[in-house]
Amino acid sequence: MNEAAALVSELPARYAADLDRVLRSVIGEHDDPIHRMARYHLGWVDEHGDPGQFNRGKGLRSTLCLLACEALSGDHRPALPAAVALDLIHNFTLSHDDVMDRDVLRRGRASVWKLWGVAQAINVGDLLCARAFTALGDLASPETIVAAHRMLADTCVAVVQGQSADIAFEGREDVSVDEYLDMISRKTAALIGASLRLGALAAGAPPTTGDGLADLGLAMGIAFQIRDDMLGAWGDPAVTGKPVGQDLRRKKKTLPVLALRQAADAPGRARLAELLAADEPADRQIQAVLELMERFGVREQVRGLADEHAARARTALGALPAPLADHPEFAALIDYFTTRRA
Repeated sequence: MNEAAALVSELPARYAADLDRVLRSVIGEHDDPIHRMARYHLGWVDEHGDPGQFNRGKGLRSTLCLLACEALSGDHRPALPAAVALDLIHNFTLSHDDVMDRDVLRRGRASVWKLWGVAQAINVGDLLCARAFTALGDLASPETIVAAHRMLADTCVAVVQGQSADIAFEGREDVSVDEYLDMISRKTAALIGASLRLGALAAGAPPTTGDGLADLGLAMGIAFQIRDDMLGAWGDPAVTGKPVGQDLRRKKKTLPVLALRQAADAPGRARLAELLAADEPADRQIQAVLELMERFGVREQVRGLADEHAARARTALGALPAPLADHPEFAALIDYFTTRRA
């Protein structure tokens, strides 16, 4: 594990106890079925409602929010309501994404829709979204609460726009790399940018600082998703826990697929179309497309785009006032977002 990955693995633990306490208080002690399903989705209980230790995800968004607040004010606690809201919004999108993508697993366990049906998974997402806005009510002042509500609502709109575009892309054969980058800037990066902006808001920082942090988060978020696409094509199965070419196996139109479509010759595009048209792509088809990606330099092109957005993130970080500009943990996070292996 490199230094950046080690830092990112340690950061969430710094805030975990406080975050878990506030998150549980926001969800409450309700014992109705929908809250039990929500607790399952959040990794607190098993499908029978019995407590246990389950994978709760990386917690990157809430961690970024708390880190920004701590860096600016010396204390992460004023941002806890916003960090909880971000965690809940992220989990709301995951519950709905699992329905749309028909993913049967989430963090190594059966997804909510697989256990309780599509309608209940939608209800779980709706509940978590509503609780997110409840959480913001515990921020320090009425003015901060109003501003945070507006920020989070605008971010939710951006995420929905991105998800809508992603779905629309499935029925198109002419999606460009630029269109894809715009889509992930909304679907993935907008929430990461909002995480840093809300941390600044909770710290009482001026709006210009929040704007600068949002620019940093947007660039980091795009780099993060590009790296995710790379792992989906070329990740090490021993580290990711997924087979080589997992995204190709699922026929997802990720950045490597779009880049190959633009770079390949006619026979190459035909081989790619054959894979995307197959009900269940064969291993030989996946291997053939991976070989085409190597032949046409797709891996280098995609890595170059990740590096480009990492460079934008470093520029955005350098433009921020002290103590942010020279903050070693933000610099390490940028490195992690573009080099992570899982």
